[in-house]
Amino acid sequence: MSNIERKLINLKNMSSKEIWDYYVGVNEELRFISEFHCEPDNVYDIKEMCRIYAYEIPRENSFYTVNELEIIERGLYEHLSNYVESQGGMNKIGLIPEDVLDEMFEEEAEDLLSNIAAFLGVTDEEFGRMAKIECERIFEEKDKQDL
Repeated sequence: MSNIERKLINLKNMSSKEIWDYYVGVNEELRFISEFHCEPDNVYDIKEMCRIYAYEIPRENSFYTVNELEIIERGLYEHLSNYVESQGGMNKIGLIPEDVLDEMFEEEAEDLLSNIAAFLGVTDEEFGRMAKIECERIFEEKDKQDL
């Protein structure tokens, strides 16, 4: 049996909750539904949210098969549908306003950059300067290529 077949069997044996926890791992209304509602396309259909999310999941060193993506999508949909039903429907869910989501994203981005700086053994300010210099170098090279 190949590694792909083994991974597919494991995926098939996962409950919808296990699929949710593994691939999403955040509170259903806190982030998942709220973020889709704030997308430029304002996605409100749960099935569509799950389809989009499943097809955007990155995979290290390979790609998901269409069959795996469909299993993930179904698991996410089943879990999210059950969650929404348990809350009394979509209109009972407390969604996070877009400005609050933006603040949360900014805080998470700052934490991530601080963690990278700590990993590199430099201060946040030093890392910021290093990143700025590297970005400028990349953009200069790109501009030269475009000429």
